[in-house]
Amino acid sequence: MYPYDNFSGMSPINPQSQYQPQYPRQNQNTNKIYVSSVDDVKRMNLSAGSDYIFLDNDKPFLYQKIVSPNGQFEVKTFTITPYEQKETPNEQNPIDLSGYVKTSELEQIRAELNELKNKLTPKKVEVNNGTTGTTNKSI
Repeated sequence: MYPYDNFSGMSPINPQSQYQPQYPRQNQNTNKIYVSSVDDVKRMNLSAGSDYIFLDNDKPFLYQKIVSPNGQFEVKTFTITPYEQKETPNEQNPIDLSGYVKTSELEQIRAELNELKNKLTPKKVEVNNGTTGTTNKSI
């Protein structure tokens, strides 16, 4: 039915052995190393020039062990606390609007200004003899 391999007598194409991707299991261990105390971290033998993080089983502590190239090590302890984001929107730079003019007030001032401008603008006036002149007084 299928062609056979001349050397092994087996079919080079096996329809039952198709590739299926391997997915990580949900309960697979990650790169976290759990310890009982900081003393466990100090006793861990790590390679020179390495940096590891350990989680405490019972307390909210994270330990960092840094091993220098010559084998000396340093252990730092950090406290793990959940981050709670504040839900206050943008209170960093509140804007003080008391120094600004409202649009309605600005329109009123603009109208008054135009009225004063019209009063001060010289107007052409006809005199009885047919000549024109200007005056600053409103008629």
